[in-house]
Amino acid sequence: MGKVKNRPEGYEDQKATARKKALINSFQENIPNKVIRGDPSCMAHDEKKYTYDGLFKIEKYEQKKGLHNNRVYTFHMKRKEDQR
Repeated sequence: MGKVKNRPEGYEDQKATARKKALINSFQENIPNKVIRGDPSCMAHDEKKYTYDGLFKIEKYEQKKGLHNNRVYTFHMKRKEDQR
């Protein structure tokens, strides 16, 4: 793969990893996803804290140019309304 103009060193195109493929499959099969977020203030410490945010539906996904002219995947998700 050749060097792309206007791309700083170290910024590569995102790969279609197993996780991204699973999200794409969830979109195609209309399967909701559980979203769990890590607390950024605790990530540097030994004790990591996570919060369950609920079920989300992927409304669409796309692969587009990022800030550094690299291709990135974006997933547009919406929280399912029938949750507390």
